[in-house]
Amino acid sequence: METQDKKFVIAYSDQNDGIDLEIIYGKNELDAMLYFLDNSDIDAITWSSPAQLQDWIWDEWGAIINYIEV
Repeated sequence: METQDKKFVIAYSDQNDGIDLEIIYGKNELDAMLYFLDNSDIDAITWSSPAQLQDWIWDEWGAIINYIEV
């Protein structure tokens, strides 16, 4: 049985350009955030949770990414 994609609003702020908001469909919140970031280097890393990705984005880029399922 195929899992139907869920709808998420992804919020991203790099502290310079305000906040970017985008509606993304994905299997889960991690999938949606990775699709939003669209970065092959990040996609190559195995993430265990959305929080791990959020922490990495903060540590590496000084940016904040968050999500809400709608």
